Amino acid sequence: MFFYTSLLLGTSTVIVLSQYASQRAAKTSLIIVVFALTAFAGLRGFVGTDTYAYYLQFEELSQLSNAAAFIRVEPCFTLLTLLIHIFTENSVVFFFIVSVIQCFLLIRVLRNCSNPSWFLTIYVLTYYLSFHFNIIRAGTASLLILLAFKALYKPGMEFYLLALLSITSHFSAAFIIPILFFLRGFWLAGWARAVIMASLSLAGLGAGVAIFWDELMSERALSYMVMVMDPSVINSGVGIALQGCLIVSLVLLLLDRGNRLEVMFIFLGYVVLRIISIRVFLITRISVYYEALLIFMICNAKPSSKKRLIVLLLLASLAMLSAFGTLTDLANENKKLFDAVHARSVYLPYRFFWEE
Repeated sequence: MFFYTSLLLGTSTVIVLSQYASQRAAKTSLIIVVFALTAFAGLRGFVGTDTYAYYLQFEELSQLSNAAAFIRVEPCFTLLTLLIHIFTENSVVFFFIVSVIQCFLLIRVLRNCSNPSWFLTIYVLTYYLSFHFNIIRAGTASLLILLAFKALYKPGMEFYLLALLSITSHFSAAFIIPILFFLRGFWLAGWARAVIMASLSLAGLGAGVAIFWDELMSERALSYMVMVMDPSVINSGVGIALQGCLIVSLVLLLLDRGNRLEVMFIFLGYVVLRIISIRVFLITRISVYYEALLIFMICNAKPSSKKRLIVLLLLASLAMLSAFGTLTDLANENKKLFDAVHARSVYLPYRFFWEE
């Protein structure tokens, strides 16, 4: 536990302090932080809930025919696995290469962000352990989605290529890529966008009514929304309500004529999926795409001098809430029930691959 606390809080402190350094020193600091995070993810042993499952998958795909392998797992990761197997059968190489790819994507995301230190602080405290140690396919897809968003209105094929790569990294990305196509205005008229936005609003309202109508689900939803709760019920230790209030406040502060369409589409999608996730937990993984993109959009905004202090305070609150949730989740790991596969790669204690 000490390792993770030191890693997350130490790196986030360096990121925050880098804002007060020269531009060159700040950029160097952020790159060093990303390299350090990449090293700990790439050199880990069986650490991270899905890591051992990925190890078994890496071994299994090499035994299948190419056609069967591509049907079994998303094409990007199948191709990467088969290419690695040409040179080595060591799964450590697979995890290290995936970490390097994520490092490259994260650096590109930061270079395309107006306030990279803001975004990286939230990313480290909220998504790092999940994206780099656990749901590595969905984590890679999330980074590709952020890059696709930045290429949304650029001419050429960059947006389409990034969209394709995100979906072929994890098929669940298909739940957000169509929204980006709508925003790009590929074929939708203005009235059609309004209809979709209204539909999303009604879907959120309908899902909320359906959930709270049921007494059991209502009780579960209310327990989900408080800040601190019984770890045996909700392991994250952080409620959706406080996080949601912070995000709503940031959205309202930074909404303007230039970004309102993009922000409202993504925000409504996030709200709808978050409400549905109360009943269907797996939807949480899809809502993460919308949440990460919303945070990225907030960190790309350029608030006025009057709003800047308020925005920084809200982002700091969101960062502290994320840190509390992540560390609480780790502290309560021994209370979770894992199957035989996932029990082989728990987070605690952290181990390098040579310690296995």
